[in-house]
Amino acid sequence: MQHETVIVLDFGGQYNQLIARRVRENNVYCEIYSYKTDLSVIKAKNPKGIIFTGGPNSVYLEDSPTIDPEIFSWGVPVLGICGGYQMLGESIEDPDGEEGGGSLHGMGLLPVRTVFGKEKVQTRVTGEILQNPGAGDGLFAALSGSVFSGYEIHMGHTTGNGKNSFSRIRTLTNGSTEAEEDWQADGAVCGNVAGTYVHGLFEDGSLTKNLCGALLSKKGICAEALTQDYGAFKESQYDLLAEKVRKALDMEQIYRMMEKQEGDR
Repeated sequence: MQHETVIVLDFGGQYNQLIARRVRENNVYCEIYSYKTDLSVIKAKNPKGIIFTGGPNSVYLEDSPTIDPEIFSWGVPVLGICGGYQMLGESIEDPDGEEGGGSLHGMGLLPVRTVFGKEKVQTRVTGEILQNPGAGDGLFAALSGSVFSGYEIHMGHTTGNGKNSFSRIRTLTNGSTEAEEDWQADGAVCGNVAGTYVHGLFEDGSLTKNLCGALLSKKGICAEALTQDYGAFKESQYDLLAEKVRKALDMEQIYRMMEKQEGDR
């Protein structure tokens, strides 16, 4: 049976399983492959989209993983997250030796350069995909206006995105966002290639729904089936997990232990 497939290409990222699960929850077939996989295997899957996911080791080590540029000649949309985003840029530099020093060329598919610094950014954010001329009329143009939340996590800073920004983000603290003027640019997009620093980009479900809907639309497939309430779905899964835990544990004994500990204070 031939599936409409999205491929997650793993360069050492921590979120590959989460990303794949969110895609599958939208009734889109998704598989995870190592960056070492022969391109003929991936091409045979006839993917409708490819997601690069990577961490710091993906870019600064001497034996950092790479991918054959042929993959970008297929006309398949590619999204890089974190290290995957940095790899898609023009260069990665480490002038202060934070990660061993030196510099290396990126794939040159996005007009950005990354410079490592002393601090690691770890911020909870909310954001919106921008209407960007750089996206042309490709897949990412169809995501314009999609909102999301997640965590901006990365080493170093990437510059040069400017008018080519993939999204705008702002800090989310205690459930509230910063002022309107505190929006900042994130990521970059150029045609069918895009990158972002936001981890958990697909967690909310709305962006995933729009992405999968756009992929299906390009194939002339109706996307009306993508109507799942992801908040309700997650809550139902938590309830199922809680029920299994209660059945497996002696909750009365646990409550007695908790009361005793409270009394000892």
